[in-house]
Amino acid sequence: MAELNPPLGTTTPEIFLDNVKRADELVNGPAGTVNDRAGEPLDTWRQMMAKNDEVRQNIIPLSKQYQTLEAAQADIANIPVGSTTYYRSPDDSALAIEVMNVGGTLQPTGRKMISEIGVNEKILDRLPDVSSSVNKVPLFNDEDDNVPVWLENGKLNAVALDDNLRDVSDTSFPGKVPLFHDDEGNVPVWLEDGKLNAVALHEGLLAGVLTNDEFNSAMQKRVLNTTGATAWKFRAKKSKLELSLPSKLKIGFTGDSWTEHNTIPQVFADYFYSKYGKSGDGWIQLNIDNPNQINGIVLNRNGWAVYDASGNAAPAFPTAMDGMYIYTNTTTSTLTLSNLYSSSVQIFYYDNNGAFRYSLNGGTPVIVTGSGTNKIVSVTISGLDVSVATTISIDSAVNAGTVVIYGFYSEGTGNGVEINKMGNGGITAPQYIKTLPFLSQTGAVVAPDLLIMIIGTNDFRTSVTLQAFRDSLSSWIEAWKAIIPDSSIIMVAPPQCNASGANPLSSFRDVMRDVAINKGVEFYSMYDFMNTSYAKSNAQGLWKDNLHLSNVGARFLLNQLNKYFLEQ
Repeated sequence: MAELNPPLGTTTPEIFLDNVKRADELVNGPAGTVNDRAGEPLDTWRQMMAKNDEVRQNIIPLSKQYQTLEAAQADIANIPVGSTTYYRSPDDSALAIEVMNVGGTLQPTGRKMISEIGVNEKILDRLPDVSSSVNKVPLFNDEDDNVPVWLENGKLNAVALDDNLRDVSDTSFPGKVPLFHDDEGNVPVWLEDGKLNAVALHEGLLAGVLTNDEFNSAMQKRVLNTTGATAWKFRAKKSKLELSLPSKLKIGFTGDSWTEHNTIPQVFADYFYSKYGKSGDGWIQLNIDNPNQINGIVLNRNGWAVYDASGNAAPAFPTAMDGMYIYTNTTTSTLTLSNLYSSSVQIFYYDNNGAFRYSLNGGTPVIVTGSGTNKIVSVTISGLDVSVATTISIDSAVNAGTVVIYGFYSEGTGNGVEINKMGNGGITAPQYIKTLPFLSQTGAVVAPDLLIMIIGTNDFRTSVTLQAFRDSLSSWIEAWKAIIPDSSIIMVAPPQCNASGANPLSSFRDVMRDVAINKGVEFYSMYDFMNTSYAKSNAQGLWKDNLHLSNVGARFLLNQLNKYFLEQ
């Protein structure tokens, strides 16, 4: 800012009169500007009004919307000469059309606000409309819609190739298409039968290339659960029950103590019975690993020897699918099965040289004598009242040989869900191999629509080798699939328990996932969905002891299997 002389703020009469004169010139004078005391120009009132009007005139055409060109022309007084405005397009090709005031008449400028329809039409105008078979795709066309170059069955084709092009396309190799060539006509990279090929690849590039097996392995390691696609039969029967149609839906549990102890099967039973009803009690085991019946059934036995496949000995007789049986060569062994609500019960025994008696609710004993077929057979007790508790008593008082008992199969109403508990506490996958020659003799009777396999905890803590685990797991699944080809098998990898082993539990999980995918059965990794230490999961009440889930843990498993497989 220039210096004022006298300085700003001076109050002499001369300065006062000078300011009055200047104010008069600013308000009333004809000039656009008047200099202040320092010689700087100030806009006069007349100049400010002119600028305001100019701004107003420029804003008017932008702020007003005209429906037609005629309406805009009628308002020409508010559209300054040289200014532009818009009116609504009479067709769908554009939203609005720009016009300019040229000497008082609105003239089109050639510019439009294009509409979506207009955009689509312009795109279609650019695309050739060429009729061709489905295996030919035009790449170019001329003004007459002739197509010189096209793709045919995914391969490049054309009317003809120029000699210059044919020089680098060796017709003696019709399956090869050069991609590059040097000055001497050498081709380092080409397409061969539609696939990329080259003279050689640098080691650094090869290091980043995955083989198909490596890619599949990498993808499998990301699988925490499969899709449940094989459980169609389970879902079909469940759908019938949901529509109140007659159906018996059979769920089986096999594996280690997680499927022999009653915690997990009972939680599943309570859930499915409440939704779909109880069909029957299914397979009833012999309380080899402590009392473990479901549904309030009570079993007591005295004087029997036990065979359990979780030990090292080979079985002297065929085993049931759980790898167990009881036997006696005395006349003093007894067994009582009570609090059983059933319409019929099968007693499974070995048909050799032994004899035993059974009685119903303290009634007259019925003698069963072996006929020497050396197979697992059964005797059926039918005509029972499913609404009344039944007691079945067995003794060996008439025995003169060896009696072998495997278990019971209990039928109920025949409509609803049946839970079959068939596990073996302490067993490993390799130890199940001893049961496979006899599996169909009892497995085919139960024939679950859905079989839940839980294994791996004992293999981990007893340091079974991973190869032995893999081989036996594969054989076990194959044996079950031969018996129940239309049923779904879900293999469950257990979470981290309070134990240790030579290999981490995650390695057993990886084997289970690999075997499940290769054998076409379902897989669920509880190890990953309960992805924490034993200390933390136990603090949440998920464990009953160091190795076994509590009711809370069993419900955790039920909720997960429902989400991914059972109640999708």
